[in-house]
Amino acid sequence: MSKRTWTIFVMLFFVVSLCCMNSSTFAAENVVKFRLATAVFPGMPTHTWTLKYAEVIKEKTNGKYQIQPMQERKLGGDKDVIELVGSGAIDMGHASSALFDNFFPDLDALQMPFLITGYDSLEKVFLADYTKELLSALEKLNLHPIGLIENGFRSIGNNVRPIFKPEDLKGIKIRVAETKMHQEIFKTLGAIPIPISYGEIYTSLKTGVINGTEINATSAASEKLMEVIKYFSLTGHFFWPSAVFINKNIWNRMPPEDQKIFEETFRELVPWQIALCKEKDKQAVEAMKKRGIKINQADTKLFFEKSKPIYDNYMQFPAIANFVKAVRAMEK
Repeated sequence: MSKRTWTIFVMLFFVVSLCCMNSSTFAAENVVKFRLATAVFPGMPTHTWTLKYAEVIKEKTNGKYQIQPMQERKLGGDKDVIELVGSGAIDMGHASSALFDNFFPDLDALQMPFLITGYDSLEKVFLADYTKELLSALEKLNLHPIGLIENGFRSIGNNVRPIFKPEDLKGIKIRVAETKMHQEIFKTLGAIPIPISYGEIYTSLKTGVINGTEINATSAASEKLMEVIKYFSLTGHFFWPSAVFINKNIWNRMPPEDQKIFEETFRELVPWQIALCKEKDKQAVEAMKKRGIKINQADTKLFFEKSKPIYDNYMQFPAIANFVKAVRAMEK
């Protein structure tokens, strides 16, 4: 059975199961089991968060809600997770905000280059009302947004030269996610953007299809990219949030007091998850240094100046413009 056929089979099976579900499922005496799908692997901060969230929800509801993580791309990539949860085939999930670019531009706001300047600012952004408003766009896909979690500040790993300024990117083939926005950003910065799926980065670097990739330090370490890069330049061009969501129909059938527990637990864990992410970044950079990879700090002011055309293009979208203005006001 092909992977695509299997995915369709799983979707149909769970849709039938969902149709059999009614409000009595959420009665106080019942145990409610939610399947939570992701594409992340052990070692990633979002993977660790998934296990922690499931643990705390079970504890706070005295075992009524039991979240069963289905991680490591068992049901496909981020786009598959979005579609599976939207259809009701899977109850919950989280997926990179960048992948929503395939559906609507709103969440591109989260990766406007050099907008959010550090982890302290990121925590405030994740907990802000204007971010909650931005995430309401997920309702269009039959998803109820719960919030954002983080994988890490993005930088550039490559095997050609250290990157100090935008001119250093000239002629370097940089892997980017398969989104229009990321291709535009790195083309504007002077690189040759090559859209390649996440699972193909290692092989593409090893064979020379690409010379480098934009990535966070933790991923570079956990995906063994340290074996195929020589330089890691701390550009901090944007963060890489994942949106956490639940099927909207399921959410609407949950008692209000249970919804409150899910949302409050999420907010309580935001500082913990961001602190974890920050620490994982430090550990990964140290691991790269020990491996002999040369680490350097890029001049972010020069990169920001170079990226201004991106703002000219994307500020035409009201959701993005409102988010950018709110973040800038907070940063001041």
